[in-house]
Amino acid sequence: MNKKFTLVELLVVIAIIGILVSLLMPSLSKARETTRRAVCGSNMKNIGVALQLYLKNNKYHFPPMQTISNQYGWFGKKGTLYNRVPSGRLLNRYIGGWPFDDNAEIEVARCPSDQDVYNTRGSTYVPNTSVHVSGLYKSPASSSRRFDEINSPSKFVVFSEYGGDKSMLGKTMETSWFFHSEPSTRRWNLLFADSHVSYTRVLDGQKSASDYTYRRAD
Repeated sequence: MNKKFTLVELLVVIAIIGILVSLLMPSLSKARETTRRAVCGSNMKNIGVALQLYLKNNKYHFPPMQTISNQYGWFGKKGTLYNRVPSGRLLNRYIGGWPFDDNAEIEVARCPSDQDVYNTRGSTYVPNTSVHVSGLYKSPASSSRRFDEINSPSKFVVFSEYGGDKSMLGKTMETSWFFHSEPSTRRWNLLFADSHVSYTRVLDGQKSASDYTYRRAD
């Protein structure tokens, strides 16, 4: 004789399934974020390849300061806040699909966990600004340093995820800038001058500037 489930039994089964799902969700969410972080790291590796090609074609000079100051302008799309167009971002021409329309989306410049920076600045990934790469440049703004003037390429940050750059500068942090981790961990993907990418803990302010900036004195 077939036995039917009672309402109580069905409710118990549904409750058990709900408990199992609630237990699994954090693990699934963590796994999904790990995948996004890997995609983000891959994007930065592509930026590193583009930079190396640029350096080879420009006698190993970095892009001049005028292409970075207040523009986040080496790589990416036209943003709503920093609106340098794709054709004016010098590294874009070294990635697949060039030439781009000046309103094109440059997906390799977007971290999949980024909700805002890409749209406003044109790229999740920020060239080493202010106390970092600015100190690498000569004056006037149209000039630039050479790659061989970096003392330790494996320790010199060239690009970072937006929050990592702001942490190095000692800025007041926003939760939305922690793309892959909780604020307490303070980790971001960083691209170094030797082209390796590392998911690295970044400390605030001058301490990080000392740790991550290596250049010859003039």
